[in-house]
Amino acid sequence: MEDSDIIAAYFRRDENAITETKNKYGAHLYNLAFNMVKNREDAEECESDTYVKAWNSIPPTKPVHFCAWLVRVTRNLCLNRIGEKKQGKRNAETVPLSEELEECLVSPDGVERSLDDATAARVIDGYLDACDRISRFAFVRRYFFGDDYGDIARYTGKSKTAIRMLLYRMRGELRELLIKEGLGE
Repeated sequence: MEDSDIIAAYFRRDENAITETKNKYGAHLYNLAFNMVKNREDAEECESDTYVKAWNSIPPTKPVHFCAWLVRVTRNLCLNRIGEKKQGKRNAETVPLSEELEECLVSPDGVERSLDDATAARVIDGYLDACDRISRFAFVRRYFFGDDYGDIARYTGKSKTAIRMLLYRMRGELRELLIKEGLGE
């Protein structure tokens, strides 16, 4: 079933919308959740909560990119779950990713943060658009889906070391772009 048909089913309040969403995106959402929370039960709950959120949000929300919208919902639910479990403690799984990106992202402090966030998002989007397919794939899999270097290497046919170096270089290039836009130090 096409995304537009699934969204239309949500608008009709047809419960098959949830079934179709699970059939089309369930494995993807579960894998994302598991990569983040590293626990089968929590991953299943986050996936299930995604369907509840979709049911409660559509309508009035009408996602343009349904898969990306579902992924964002799942990621947010996972981050909330991690926060609840750790209650202020640093999470060993998400901290390395955050620290990697801290090298090139702006400080979260300051009055102009929302403007900086929008500009940073535009710069990052432009940077990724200019990257080759493998570089873009590696960056998104690492920093959006939380995949480890080994998984990315298997997907791309590259070595773990090559992926680690590729992402290191990409972070450096991105940092330079952000500084050039006045968003870094």
